[in-house]
Amino acid sequence: MSLKTISEIALILLLTFMVGGCGEQSENTENPEIVTGKYRAEMNMDGHILPFTIELSEVADEKYLLTFINGEERMPSDTFSITGDSAKVSLSIFDSAFEIEFGEKSFSGEFVKYYKSNDYRIPIEAQLSDKPEFEAANSETANLHERYSVTFVTPEGDTTEAVGEFNQNGTDVKGTFLTPTGDYRYLTGVVDGDSLKLSTFDGDHAFLFTAKIANDGSLDGSFWSGIHWYEDWTAVPDPDASLPDPSEMTYMKEGYDSFNFEFPDLEKNMVSLSDKRFEDKVIIVQLLGSWCPNCMDETRFLADWYRKNQDLPVEIVGLAYEQKDDFEYASKRVTKMKDRLGVNYPVLIAGNADKEKAAETLPMLNRVIAFPTTIVLDKDKEIRYIHTGFSGPGTGEHYIQFTEHFKDLIEKLAREEA
Repeated sequence: MSLKTISEIALILLLTFMVGGCGEQSENTENPEIVTGKYRAEMNMDGHILPFTIELSEVADEKYLLTFINGEERMPSDTFSITGDSAKVSLSIFDSAFEIEFGEKSFSGEFVKYYKSNDYRIPIEAQLSDKPEFEAANSETANLHERYSVTFVTPEGDTTEAVGEFNQNGTDVKGTFLTPTGDYRYLTGVVDGDSLKLSTFDGDHAFLFTAKIANDGSLDGSFWSGIHWYEDWTAVPDPDASLPDPSEMTYMKEGYDSFNFEFPDLEKNMVSLSDKRFEDKVIIVQLLGSWCPNCMDETRFLADWYRKNQDLPVEIVGLAYEQKDDFEYASKRVTKMKDRLGVNYPVLIAGNADKEKAAETLPMLNRVIAFPTTIVLDKDKEIRYIHTGFSGPGTGEHYIQFTEHFKDLIEKLAREEA
């Protein structure tokens, strides 16, 4: 074979490779068609499938939004762009995200909590669909009672008493669990024969509840949260089920005669209740964390109330206990929370979210049991009320009762002379 012939063959092979390679590259980099609408998603929590509903919408040219739907609740993500077929979607105020790839009327990837570690990743898959989270295979269903006394039990044997409240319409169920420190927010699901299935996803917490319903209406169930947390739970019908009084769980310890603190604001300026801003004012001190959905519910309420009551001699100050002992990290998270929820009262960086460490920052309190905890001081800076936990809008009448009591109390204290 001549040198010319060899060169011609080499040239043909090179051109064939280039054409094939270019064609293949073009096919791989072609963006998928992004279809907006409702998606039924599933989160695989170590073999336990948590379904939830997402709505994908385009809010501007090539800018998208994911909105998580839990019953009546709508929780939007941050806006995001899609690069190629991939996107990283920050979830509301939380330090978490979806890292996903889009396919044809679908997406898949992982739910990631960055403040935990890069190992906290849960697989997710979603398909464009109007199907509900759960579908009942049986039209003949057991009947739930409206109110239950509930006991949650950890694998170590620790127990938490709770109240379960459910609203059943055929096979569809909405409800929540109230605990001494807060609530499980909006739960939706079905009764399928003698089985109860409920779930919710709020951008940080992923909850899945299942239970068998006995003939007497009692429940024997399992509760999964994320990839690590599991509890058994049982419930018995009880129209009079109740919880400890949230105003009696946290109190001033003996030996202390005043409540005060000094923590930095987001610009590192030290703030205390001795500052002029708080003179002759009713003061509402909110213990919170930007990672806490119940805190988010309370902060929405307080921020709205504060905006509408600027004429009252009342100040609110938040004490943020964040997931990392790092001021820059904490202030970034709190700034995002304030911006997203419209908070125009100061929020100080008070410490770590560990409850024992948080209690060390406020040694005059017997303990810090829950985030949020709300402390109300009169104009003389005497503690008049402490509320542990928060019953959010997902609890219906309990939320209404709290907000009405709060408004009446603050207006009464505002009228008192210092």
